[in-house]
This record gives sequence, structure tokens and C-alpha cells, in this order.
Amino acid sequence: MPSRLQPYALPSAMQSSLLSSNDQPEAVPSLDELESLHAELESLRQKTLERAHKAEEVLDMIEASMRRAKKAVKRNVKASGVDRDEGERGLLVGPGPAPVSDGGPDAWL
Repeated sequence: MPSRLQPYALPSAMQSSLLSSNDQPEAVPSLDELESLHAELESLRQKTLERAHKAEEVLDMIEASMRRAKKAVKRNVKASGVDRDEGERGLLVGPGPAPVSDGGPDAWL
């Protein structure tokens, strides 16, 4: 099954000279510059929200895939007839350490 996941596009660079310049302007920027900066920031905000929504959808797809995989494993285990406890008991090598006897009346039980 081909993956429906696609890589994210890198965010675009800021075009505004107000944010890209290192030196602070001494005069107040013009209204046109401020409006273009506002429009650019709104555009970046919208793109960020779209990326967040896409990331949420991808996480939902991954979680659904993990749930399906876990169900498939459970079905395979049930179909093979292997009990989880039986499988774990088969891994034991011996009865474990021998109990220490103090020679009392219950020592032979």
C-alpha cells in the first residue's frame, strides 16, 4: 500500500525589510510597509495553521495504522492457538532456586 504521507514544504522567507534588517530604523515606517508586513504575517499564520492541520491528520493516520497493526497481531496470536501464558512458561529453564531447609518438621513436604 503506497503511503499517503507527503513531505512538508519549507516555510517561505520573510519579504519585509522591517523584519529582515538588523539596524533599527529611526523613522516610523510608512503605512504601506506596515500593511504589507501585516498581510505577509497573516499569510504566514494561515500557512502555519494549514501545516498544523495537516500534521494532525498525519498523526491520526499513524495512530489508526498502529491500532490496525495491533489488532492484526492479536488476530494472528489467537489464530495460531498460542496462549500468552503458555508462551511465557515455555521460556522457563527450571523450577527456580531450591528452598532452603532448616531441618524442621516440614522439611520433607
